Amino acid sequence: MFMNCTGILSFFFRFATHMTDDESRKARRFERGLRPAIRSRMSALKLQTYADTVERALKIE
Repeated sequence: MFMNCTGILSFFFRFATHMTDDESRKARRFERGLRPAIRSRMSALKLQTYADTVERALKIE
């Protein structure tokens, strides 16, 4: 299920370029969409790239 959500999010990122114009904004946007249990564990990490954020969320899940 999680990978399906990342695919959907990637699809929408193509249309919302103003929200994803840099990697750190894209990563923060992705984090805000995570379940609270995962988001709380990720908040201290301050990952800068979208790829790193997705990878860490997958490991936590």
